[in-house]
Amino acid sequence: MTRADALLRDPEDPRGWWELAEQLAVHPAKLDAAIRAYRTSLALSPAPLPALAHRLSHALLLRGELQEGFQLYEQRPWRPWFAPFEQRLGAAAVSKRQLLLISEQGLGDTVHFLRYAEALQQQGRRVLLLCQPQLVGLIRSMSPL
Repeated sequence: MTRADALLRDPEDPRGWWELAEQLAVHPAKLDAAIRAYRTSLALSPAPLPALAHRLSHALLLRGELQEGFQLYEQRPWRPWFAPFEQRLGAAAVSKRQLLLISEQGLGDTVHFLRYAEALQQQGRRVLLLCQPQLVGLIRSMSPL
């Protein structure tokens, strides 16, 4: 049975709409339809689904709807792991002279973006990095962070 058949049988199933949205989102010409399917899935879901909102955020950002896209992106499902650090660091982590960078993508992305951290450090900012454990040795050997 295709996803379309499943939706015809039960158009109130949020999983069906989510799966449809995922299939549509990979085609740039179908981005608007994907966003409508993501929104339908969210509306039909009995409980909040942070992973679904996160996927919708990507589609909105691709379409250029930055305000709503970033608002939803901030609710990404893995962000709660940061809460203990945020509470411990408090306002000290956010200042004009100090910046806390948090790795949340792949290992290569973390290494790639280190150059920007170093550039900020050269401007006189104190840069703190919270990264994947497997990168700590490498970063210490190549970066003054």
